Amino acid sequence: MAAREIAFGLLYEEAEDRGEIEGVKIESKQDEQNPIAQTPGLPNLPDLEPADQYLLYSLLMHGDLTNAALAKSLGDLESLVHARVQVLRHEGIIEQRENILKINPIYYPRIKSELAANNFIITRS
Repeated sequence: MAAREIAFGLLYEEAEDRGEIEGVKIESKQDEQNPIAQTPGLPNLPDLEPADQYLLYSLLMHGDLTNAALAKSLGDLESLVHARVQVLRHEGIIEQRENILKINPIYYPRIKSELAANNFIITRS
C-alpha cells in the first residue's frame, strides 16, 4: 500500500468520525484499498406553488432581501410572505441569516430552470 493511500485512508476515517463527509459515497473499483469518492448529485427541487415561484423569482431578481422588502416587492402582506418563506426555509430552498433571506445556492440552477420552464424571464449568463 502506497503512502498516499495510507494517508488518504487516515484522513478519510478522521473526517468520517467528525461527520464531515456525510452524503459522499466511497466506491471501490476492485478492492477496498483504492477508494474513489463520487460527486454528490444535486437534490431534487420540491413541487413549487405559483406563489412560491413568484417569491423565488423576486429573490433572484433583487438578490438578498429582508422579509419586509420581499413582501413589498411582491405587493403582498408581510404575514403571508413570511408564512411562505417559513415553508421554503423548512424545505431548504431559502436560507436566512439574521434578517436576510436568500436562495440556497445548491438549488439555484434548478430554480432557474423551473422558472424558465414556467415562462419567467431568466437571462442566460
